[in-house]
Formats: sequence, structure tokens, C-alpha cells
Amino acid sequence: MRDEKQGGWFRARTYRHLDYPKTFKSAKSLACNAQAVATHQFLPLIRFVEERRRFRTDNSDRTIPRRKRPTIVSTKARDIRYASHADAAIYQRYAYLLHKPYEQFLRSKQLDDAVIGYRSGKGSNVDMAADAFTEIALRGNVVAICSDIKDFFPSISHSILKQGLQRVLGVPLLSPDWYSVYRSLTKFSSLDLEQLARIEGFNPKKPPFPLVKDINQALDRCRIAKAIIPNPKNCEIPQGTPLSAIAANVAMHSFDEALQSFAMGCGGVYRRYSDDVLLLVPPEKEQDAIDELSRVSNANGLTISADKTEIARFKLSSGRQIADRPISYLGFCFDGQTTTLRPSTLSRYYRRMTYAARGAARGAGKKGKAASETFKRRLYRDFTHLGRRNFYSYSKRADTKMPRSVIKRQLRKHFQILLRKIESRGK
Repeated sequence: MRDEKQGGWFRARTYRHLDYPKTFKSAKSLACNAQAVATHQFLPLIRFVEERRRFRTDNSDRTIPRRKRPTIVSTKARDIRYASHADAAIYQRYAYLLHKPYEQFLRSKQLDDAVIGYRSGKGSNVDMAADAFTEIALRGNVVAICSDIKDFFPSISHSILKQGLQRVLGVPLLSPDWYSVYRSLTKFSSLDLEQLARIEGFNPKKPPFPLVKDINQALDRCRIAKAIIPNPKNCEIPQGTPLSAIAANVAMHSFDEALQSFAMGCGGVYRRYSDDVLLLVPPEKEQDAIDELSRVSNANGLTISADKTEIARFKLSSGRQIADRPISYLGFCFDGQTTTLRPSTLSRYYRRMTYAARGAARGAGKKGKAASETFKRRLYRDFTHLGRRNFYSYSKRADTKMPRSVIKRQLRKHFQILLRKIESRGK
């Protein structure tokens, strides 16, 4: 269990950056002093690229049986930027100050149930997906449109974010301290960790603590090497700071209002989890919903990913709900008859199991042991029903909450599969 935040907003951080970590006392003296925040010089964000391989089924030719369709392998790269300890303390404090007025704003605009991402008290992905699928099951005849906003954080408009902050805080102009924080999020600069390592002469895989001995001298060397990259655009906020999540939600204020108004006007439902948008509308409003989603996105400088947009049409037939295709949402699929784990989610679980079994078998091999003698306790803990906080327990909890769930059945052979992977040394 995570430690409670001191003062309701501060949690100590120990990652490596240009400066030393802050104590609550030093963080409070800076972040709770509006004048100090207004004149604070924010340091460059340390940047690294997080890459994840993705595997998905090629559904371009649906005449091919699903199990025989080819797999498309791609790599998703995300730019992660994290703030110095002093800057992070300010971001933590101002995220805390923004929380209450933003919650009040959502309630006043009837958006409390619509905006579900980056908010406490809304449950986990399981609860949110279960609510959506239950709503579909109750409606019977309904069209579900699930879309993804392309390059979400890089596309957030600075001017719309500023308008959102003013509306949520209820002020005509941002105060000097709030403007300083807003400007640091929009006119940020980045410093790549590997470039910094080359300039300062340390191993990026084993960086010192802190990263540099003298911040000003190190920054001068980085400027000479042109390693500090500013954000010249009128859009994008960094992903990874303590303020990024709620700032992104605030920047979506007009987007959320417009789509919620449309959904309520046609008797539908609107939900947004970060960059995942879900609309449930009556069948006759399908094209209107698609047009409105496109219009609202364009008005807010956002782009809907056409290749990630799914439209599932549900209808009642002989008292049973059927769909022309399943709808995928937050890692789960629903086709009117059953709820399942999304194929890519299940594949990722077994892929991680394979890698872990392979690593354990290699460790046993180095000690001259057979595969059957592989140390199994950690594998059982991380991948089977014998562990408490793992993917299996998550899926088991989902099975009890989802409508018409067969998730437990999907994982009924997970233990035998793990044993087989151990015996084959992760092959």
C-alpha cells in the first residue's frame, strides 16, 4: 500500500534528476509560497522513450477464420518526461489545488459520470468497463462507438488548456503563480537522458545520484551542445509530471461538454477515459454521433484515430442481444452474449509468462539444474491463482463484475500452460 501523502499532496520521490529529493518541509516552503512559485525557474524535463512491442490480429480480411489471421507486430513509443524534485513538488501542490474546483466543475456541467480517467473514486478499469457493458446490455438496441484520440498529450492545445484553467478556477486571468505553472507545462524544455550522459560522462544505465554535481555548469554545457530542446509548438504538454493527468482533463473541458450535451440530447451515453472515447447512441443516431465526434475533435485541435475506431451495432433478436461485432473497451470485449478479455490482453499475459519462464529456466540451467527443477515460487506468485495481486486475480475480480462473463473460463488452463512453459524452458 502506498504511503499517505503528507499535507494531502506531497509524496517523497527518490528518482535521479538534476537536483536532490525534497523533504516535506523544503517542498512546502517552495510550493506553498505563491510568490516563490511565480518567480521559480523550472528546470528542463529529463526525457526518455518508453517502447512497447504490440501484437494485434490483422482483421482486414474477415473471411479468414480468426485463429488463422496473421499477427501484426508494431512498436509503440511514448515520450516520457519527468520533472526535477523541486518542480515536481510544485506540480504536486498545484494538482492538489486544482482537484476540488475541477470536481465541482464536473458536477456543475453534469460530467461527473462522463469523465472517468485520472480521477479517484471511479474504481478500476474493471469497474468502468463493467458499467459500460452493463449499460449496453440494459439498452438492448444500441450502437457503441469506441474511439481513440491520436497523440493525446502532444495534441493538447495550450490556449484551450488556459481557458480551461480559468473556467475551473473561476478567474478571468490566471494569477502570477498559476501562470508560471501553466507556462512551465506548455513552454517546457527537454533534456534527453542519454545525451546528458554523453555530455557529463556517466553511464545512462547506471546514472549518478543526482545526475550532475553542479546544475548551472551542467546546463551551460548542455546549452553549448544544443541538447536542451524547447517546445516551440502551441500544443502539447509533457506526459509524466504530477500535474499532467489533471491538466489533460481540464484541457478537454469543451470537448467533454459538447459530447455530453450531444449524448444527453439523443438519449445516449458519453464516457471518456484519457484518450479513449465511448459513445452509446440509439441506432438512428449513429451517423450523427460520428459526425459530432469528428466536429468536436477538429474544434479542439484533436484527431480521432480512424484505424482504432470501432463501431458495434447491438440489437435484440428473439429476446437475445446480438452484435455485428464485439466492442473492445479498457482491455475487455463484449458482444451482447459474453464478456471476455481482449485477445491482445490475453496474449500479453501469456507472452509475459513465456519470458518469465524462460528467464527462470536459464537461471536454473546456469546452476546445472533441469527445467523441472526451475525455482517456481515467483512464477506461481506472479502468474497463477496462487498469487494475490497479479493478472489472474485481476481477471478473477473482473469475472465477478462483468455482465455475462466467461473470463474465468478463458484462464481455466493457465496453470497447465505455465507448467508446460517451464518444462519447455519458455519455448
